[in-house]
Amino acid sequence: MRPQSSLIWIYSPYSPSMSKRGAISTISEFSLANPPSKYGRKKTKRATTLVPYIAFCLSLLLLVSFLVNLPSGEREEEFTVPAEDDGIYFPQVLEKFLPQGFTQSHINNWAAGVRRRHVVRVTVGCGRMMNRLLTLDDGSRVCCRYRHNQDQVQGELYSYYLSRVLGINKVAPTMLAVVNFTSPFWSSVQDDLVESGWTDGKLVILTQHIAPLQPVHIPHYYHESSSSQVLTSSHLVNITRPGFIDLFQWSDTILFDYLTGNLDRIVNNLHNLQWDPRMLKSPIHNLEKREDGMFLLFDNESGLLHSYRLMDKYQHYHHQLLKSLCLFPRETADKIESYHHNGEIWSDMHAMFLTQEPLSKKLPKLPTKFVKTLNERVAHITSQIQSCRNETVQE
Repeated sequence: MRPQSSLIWIYSPYSPSMSKRGAISTISEFSLANPPSKYGRKKTKRATTLVPYIAFCLSLLLLVSFLVNLPSGEREEEFTVPAEDDGIYFPQVLEKFLPQGFTQSHINNWAAGVRRRHVVRVTVGCGRMMNRLLTLDDGSRVCCRYRHNQDQVQGELYSYYLSRVLGINKVAPTMLAVVNFTSPFWSSVQDDLVESGWTDGKLVILTQHIAPLQPVHIPHYYHESSSSQVLTSSHLVNITRPGFIDLFQWSDTILFDYLTGNLDRIVNNLHNLQWDPRMLKSPIHNLEKREDGMFLLFDNESGLLHSYRLMDKYQHYHHQLLKSLCLFPRETADKIESYHHNGEIWSDMHAMFLTQEPLSKKLPKLPTKFVKTLNERVAHITSQIQSCRNETVQE
């Protein structure tokens, strides 16, 4: 229990205050209530010189008790990590410590709330030059992503729905909107939109604005030599709660970015290493985390289309990252393996998109050749999971 006062309490059976409020007294009260007699001044004087030492020892004991009983989250906490049968999964018993992602209920409430509001302020923000941070009439804020290229709109939306079907709920709630200068939602800020260079009738993307956020860095294991540059269960030994949370989400992020072919996050850091060796220790681009530790994967516009076109140039970075994983979130791995067997990952993504997005008809489907590429990347991850499983069995 956390101490409620800075006073040090001792047991005082001789205190005259015992009859009033029990046998507990402060050290100072004990000294005042028991003055030395004229026959025992030397002994009492000698005893009173021990008071500071007694107080110090008791203070030290209370400090230790305080640290041991801190609420979770206020101190780093080591886990007793149970063994998993396959040895390639994060122990599910520890997943209760993970911060909660964006639930479907939260997403529904957010989208319904935005549709009931209107924009009262437009400011520069949310990334690229044409993007804007919108303030709604209830004080909430929304990022609006304005893209000239339809591929980028598709990439952002379909990457979002990929995260939903995989259960990687770390992409902020996302929806489509049409800029309409005379509609109730936009009319109050028409002049600001014109000044921003926006076109009336343009299809844009709205995402929930999340703040405050903290930077995320590449884990230390990835800084090591190539022979040990693989995330395995050995990295969970003596791990702290924050460390577990970060590694779990790091694994999810690599799998997600491998599927989408994302070029603007971890791959961005790796690619820039050739010019700046500090990039391994620099914050990861387009990846930050909330105060509770949950990763936020944003700006996914390059995913699934533009990134697939540049696969030949950047594929080796994705391959390097995937090969660095032999520890997976079980739910994510199970879903990817299931999609490898049934081939329905795109159909599930698109079905969810049609069901949840009222403006879905304004956005074309993912081209067939890119659906094929997505399925191939699902197969690559499945192969990596099986390879890790085989190595664990051999050990």
